[in-house]
Amino acid sequence: MNYFEEKLETLLRKLVNEVDIEDIIPCTNAILQTCSENLGKRREILKAEYTKIEDGTPEDYKKVEEDILEVLSRFLITGVYGAEKRFELSINTNSISGEMEGWVSGLQYHYTLTFTEETLTVEKLLGSLSLPGWTRAGILRKEEKIKMQNLSEFLVTFLEYDTQKNIRIALENKKSKQEIQN
Repeated sequence: MNYFEEKLETLLRKLVNEVDIEDIIPCTNAILQTCSENLGKRREILKAEYTKIEDGTPEDYKKVEEDILEVLSRFLITGVYGAEKRFELSINTNSISGEMEGWVSGLQYHYTLTFTEETLTVEKLLGSLSLPGWTRAGILRKEEKIKMQNLSEFLVTFLEYDTQKNIRIALENKKSKQEIQN
C-alpha cells in the first residue's frame, strides 16, 4: 500500500509538472488526500486484524497443548500418583514408537511404547488445527501478511511432554517439505 501511494503521488506530480496548469493542483491534492484516507482506513483494519490474531495466539497455543494432553492421556499410564513423568513420541518409517519415564519417591520406571498407527497426523491427534503464520501475498506487490495456516494434514514427527506440562512438537508437511517445531 505504501509503494502504491508513493508511485501514485510521483505519477500525479509528474503529470502536474508536464501540464503546468495551476487549476489542476487542487484536483491532484484531492486525489492524494482521498487515496491517503482510504489507505489509512485499510491499514487500521489490517492492524486490528493483526492485533486480534497476535493477542489470541497464546490462548490458541494453550488450547492446542490442552488438546494434545487430552489425547495423550489415553496412552499415558496414570496409575502412579505424584510421579514426575516424561513422555517422548517419535515417528519411524514403519511405526510410531515412544518412551515414558517416571520418578516417584526415589523409584524410577521406564516404558517402551509402540502405537499401531503407521502415520500420525495432526488431524488424528487433535482434529482440525490452524495457527497464524507469516506469508507473502498481494495483487500489485507482494507484502508480508499474517494468515491462518491449516496444519491438519501435517505429520507429527516428534512429540515430548513432561509433568510440568512442557510440550515440544515437530510437524512435517510431506507435500511441501515444510517443518514446524515448537
